Amino acid sequence: MPEIVEVETFRRQLEPILIGKRIIEVKVNHLRSIRRHKSVKEFTNLLLGKDILEISRFGKYLTFHLDDGSFLNAHLRMSGRFLLNDDPSSDPKHSHIILTTEKNRILFIDPRTFGEMWVTLTPTPEISRGIDALTSSNIDLQKVIMQLASKSTKAIKAVLLDQHYISGIGNIYADEICSLAKINVSRRICDLKDREIYQLIRSIKIILKKAIKLRGSSLRDESFLDLNNNIGSFQKFHRVHAKAGQQCSDCGSEIVKTKIVGRTSYFCPKCQT
Repeated sequence: MPEIVEVETFRRQLEPILIGKRIIEVKVNHLRSIRRHKSVKEFTNLLLGKDILEISRFGKYLTFHLDDGSFLNAHLRMSGRFLLNDDPSSDPKHSHIILTTEKNRILFIDPRTFGEMWVTLTPTPEISRGIDALTSSNIDLQKVIMQLASKSTKAIKAVLLDQHYISGIGNIYADEICSLAKINVSRRICDLKDREIYQLIRSIKIILKKAIKLRGSSLRDESFLDLNNNIGSFQKFHRVHAKAGQQCSDCGSEIVKTKIVGRTSYFCPKCQT
């Protein structure tokens, strides 16, 4: 699933291509990708002739701000992505939505069809749940984590994955954040000491910023490809994720695999206590 890092990568790549451009054609090839709308015609009419003024991100959501005050929202879910492709004859399979401006064609590709795009006249409340993991200040992150630490018995990884608290972090980056912070993924958040909370916050910022610089993580299935169809590079620097049975780069112990809230999780049993 694309996480905050991959969605932010798309935002940064889409901005210079789409800002100030007018949508002149909209093509929908799969109704499930616009399932909040009654029809293709409704979705298309809300977009045609509109200029894109801004592209923002909150958590895993992307929002295209249009010149009439409306918003085109997108969530990639499990397998969604965007692709810049100006040659219609080479559109890949599962190109469910195609937005054309005066200069470019942007494809919304989603093999599993869990992702979606939809237009709203006002900001969508569901988008602003929790606080954004990347743009929120350390103080705001500390406030949320401290409040949870005072009352919750959830595992720290479960907290990181819960979009109602901190928005944008998914399975890969939760593992990597806990590894850098030297905190076991199954530790209860209420058991964290103050210094461990500070380490956790610092690790959130370090991991996310480095991963964005390297355009995200593409695992062996290459399920994440960026706007230009290139893989990310952060997987080369993964500390623990998808490395069960391999040696920890810090201590040499064997990385182990477990399940946290139904998600496969990886950690070093020696470094992460």
